[in-house]
Amino acid sequence: MRLTLRREHSDFDIATTCTANELSIAHGNVVKLFWARVARKQHQRSTFVVFSKHYDLVDSKTGEIRMCQHSRERNSIADDCYIPYADVSFGSHVQYHDTSNRMDLTTESLPRPLAGENCACTLAAAVVKRMLILVDIVGAEIAQGQDCLDSKWQPSLCISSTLKVTDDFGNLGATKPELFASGPGRPQSLLSWLLGGKVELQQLLLLCDAARDILQAQPIVSEVAVPAKVFGDLHGQVRDLLLFFSFYGCPGQELGEDWTHVSYVFNGDWVDRGQHQLEVVILLLCLKITYPHRIWLNRGNHEDMEQNRKTTREGGQGFDHACCEHFRSDGTRAFEVFYSVFDWLPLAALIEGRVLVIHGGLGDGQWTLDMLRSVERPLHSSKLVSTLDGVIYNILWSDPLVADSSSPMETFGVHVSPRTRHSAVMKTFGRDVTENFCMRNDISLVVRSHQFKKSGKGYGLMHDGWLMRVFSARNYMGKHYNDGGILLIGRAEGSPDTLLVRAQSFARISPAILHTGDDLFEVLRREPYCPNGHLMKAMEATRPPPLASVCLPFSRPARREEDRMSCEECNESALEELGLFFCRGCGYSLCRSCGLCRIAADVEYSSKNLAGPAVSAAADNERNWSNTLGVLAVLATADAG
Repeated sequence: MRLTLRREHSDFDIATTCTANELSIAHGNVVKLFWARVARKQHQRSTFVVFSKHYDLVDSKTGEIRMCQHSRERNSIADDCYIPYADVSFGSHVQYHDTSNRMDLTTESLPRPLAGENCACTLAAAVVKRMLILVDIVGAEIAQGQDCLDSKWQPSLCISSTLKVTDDFGNLGATKPELFASGPGRPQSLLSWLLGGKVELQQLLLLCDAARDILQAQPIVSEVAVPAKVFGDLHGQVRDLLLFFSFYGCPGQELGEDWTHVSYVFNGDWVDRGQHQLEVVILLLCLKITYPHRIWLNRGNHEDMEQNRKTTREGGQGFDHACCEHFRSDGTRAFEVFYSVFDWLPLAALIEGRVLVIHGGLGDGQWTLDMLRSVERPLHSSKLVSTLDGVIYNILWSDPLVADSSSPMETFGVHVSPRTRHSAVMKTFGRDVTENFCMRNDISLVVRSHQFKKSGKGYGLMHDGWLMRVFSARNYMGKHYNDGGILLIGRAEGSPDTLLVRAQSFARISPAILHTGDDLFEVLRREPYCPNGHLMKAMEATRPPPLASVCLPFSRPARREEDRMSCEECNESALEELGLFFCRGCGYSLCRSCGLCRIAADVEYSSKNLAGPAVSAAADNERNWSNTLGVLAVLATADAG
């Protein structure tokens, strides 16, 4: 029997006729060639960019920073990643100020304004100073075990009598003992406090004019030096931004002239959906004004007027709605003033000429950095789709395809995006597109944001290591279970020409539940964490257990008698018959009852913490086991029925 095979691809179209035996031999040769090609390219690229096998993780319950190791050499943080991780460290380290005494800052410690002092620079520096106070506040909350969602965060902003603050234009004034009000009849707000006691359009105009002048003088593709930190989507979750600053360092904390200053890249999507959109944007603009050559801002798909209005129409908290809510009658004007800056935002950042940071994706990949550099700004929302024949729109919107061995041709090449908006323009792209783009533009890695992964670490590696994702908003929208992540990129120790990429994460809140209003089934269908912090999987029993509905339907292969596991806590041995929770990272296993006890304990912990920082640390650390027994009693009753 002879078979005729035809394979269509973006680069070739081949028709082949062969026997089944020849096909088998050819397949084996193709596999060998594929892995040889992967090894050769990884060796070539490792000269320029390597990925650390370690990552840092902040425990949201204790505030402890742990250095963790990816559980496997390959496939540890993505499904289609075939790369080795490097056991190297950074060649130089950055030393930061001790933040314990930052509340005693005086005006002399404010960052020095730009040459030609003006009111906007002084105001921006004052906002940065107040931001450092907030950084201390969130750090103290975590140290006391008082974590909460951004949407429920209500910090106490009564300033100590020892702290002098500046007024709107940098003049040292008297201490203000209360949280500043937003104006006559307006509620108190964090934004009001950041801006010095008022929310006036005049202040916004000062900051936006200064930020726009800086962006106009800088290119559309920013050139960034290492060491650099890359932040992903924030979506108005200002507390997550402050937490990363508190535990991993923030701009202006480097000590002395001999220490290397760190660059910061904020990769778009600062607005829409979150509770503190205005605060995030104001902080980033003030940081840009204060440190114009260390803070780099990329545009995201939500820095788009039409997308903001669509979010509001669909019932979400759009940026246009946030402006109207805070600025009242000046809301529309404020919205337009912000976009006088957003339309000048860069679209990409190139770190040391080797790592390209863009918000969305590559589209069809048939463009170059020189083409992008030729684009003229401002780019109004109406021009995003048509500019450069859709390339700009895909840089903001397009998504990568995850390789699927069952249908490889559907995950290679360029395809129409499943997203409904402008589907004729928006594309999805496979690993071959990413690799060809990197080779053509002489870069070693593309970093993107735009998407989060449920129960993910806040970052992910894919497309054979040519593409990396970073997402910084943990517990996205207050209802998902993802960690927040950033990327630290610096020079590898012993090889100054090689860039090392290391992830830094902040653990999600509540591995079991975020909302106390969830029903019992929604509570119990979630999985617990093992002692090493890995999310365990619920495995279905080989025969239906009495409470099978509380376990997720994961199939489990039959095991030999000698391979059967036992519960690590109660030593129950009949796990296969009863159902179990299993950690694929460290092999830790729990029976159904012990796993439910751990979930219920997390539920109790979450219900206390979500009430906000008012709960005492001692009460947070207690576990109410009577509630746990009550949950199990309900299950036993349901089973008996």
